Amino acid sequence: MKKKYYCSPKRSILFVIGLLLVCGCTQESRTPLEELKMIGVTMKQHSHVEYSYRSKKYRSYTGDTVSRSGKVYFEANPNDTLLGMNFYHKSKHYDNFYNGNYIINMEPKDSIVFKKPLCDYEGGHMTVYPFLELSYGAIQLFLTDKMLDSQIDSLVRRDVKVGNKLCTYFSFWANQKFVSTHKKYDRYNMKIELVVNKADHLPVFYSQHLLISRKMNTDFVDNKVFFSDYSFDVKYPEEMFSIENVPDFYQWDKFKKYMKILPVGKVAPDWTLPEIGGDSISLSALKGKVVLLDFWFIGCGGCIQSIPVVNRLYENYKNKGFEVVGINCFSNKKNKIQEYVTTMGMKYRNVWKGESICDEYIIKAAPVFYLIDRQGKIVFSFIGLDSKKLEEAVGELMKDSALN
Repeated sequence: MKKKYYCSPKRSILFVIGLLLVCGCTQESRTPLEELKMIGVTMKQHSHVEYSYRSKKYRSYTGDTVSRSGKVYFEANPNDTLLGMNFYHKSKHYDNFYNGNYIINMEPKDSIVFKKPLCDYEGGHMTVYPFLELSYGAIQLFLTDKMLDSQIDSLVRRDVKVGNKLCTYFSFWANQKFVSTHKKYDRYNMKIELVVNKADHLPVFYSQHLLISRKMNTDFVDNKVFFSDYSFDVKYPEEMFSIENVPDFYQWDKFKKYMKILPVGKVAPDWTLPEIGGDSISLSALKGKVVLLDFWFIGCGGCIQSIPVVNRLYENYKNKGFEVVGINCFSNKKNKIQEYVTTMGMKYRNVWKGESICDEYIIKAAPVFYLIDRQGKIVFSFIGLDSKKLEEAVGELMKDSALN
């Protein structure tokens, strides 16, 4: 006869308590790396998710903060080899969607739309979508990457409270290429901060801190994003990811609004702007001189490349009735502009608060050059840098001016 075993109520209670303690110890005994992996797996289990975001980007070299907000939707797409998901992003100024084949960017204000690959590398430049780099999708990708163990360093975990939510805070250093969705280069390491809700393992906060080494100093870029209003019940219809979703009246010209410029022969609009480290300058006060206007902004690659060319033109013709005025756009920190002008070695005069005349001069990109004759008329205008064309235009006008 088999011996029967009975469990007393007291023994049952002790058994349950012991089981709970074991489970609790198992959870607490996870290493920070194991917990990160578990969070990534949990996030990836959701086949589709919609949420709202608020982000802030601060650049030390401009002193400016750019804020964005919007709504993003991700859904799994096993056929896509780049992200493994589709996304739809909607903000105040833009709608973007990706369907595994291409990305569509729509600008409702100007009824402009263009189509391009998600990864578009030209001359070392890459497509940048802040809402994608700082997203649920990006976090999910790197937390479930097989290389996670070897790609992060100095991992720290601790419990925190965000509002009334119990959360877990993680910080670590990682390669820029690894934590971003489609970077080509891995030039820098980033400090990453991630805060997830303990109850559901969903991101509450995410940040990237990027140090940038310069010749004379080290700058940094801070990206921070806050997540809210998660929904796993919303499923976007398939047609929203189709090119047919674009309204018929939208203009399919990628650069149309950026390539507009004041025409040759037009009298250049007058302006008065404060000079960096000096008094105000007005264009009308420079009448009688040949004037080159150079519209630029801090961090613009083409603008940086143009500085030696513009310096050379200024040095060659400054004693022959030639004036150069650099007009800074899109920054309101005078000390940062002054620092940049000095660091970059701009030898010509520069003014700031240029954003106030951007509409009049149709400035949608940079650099933009306007060459103005002694009567105040535009004789050459160009978007971007073409050293040969710019030098030839200035040389011809200075020669004609000397003859007259």
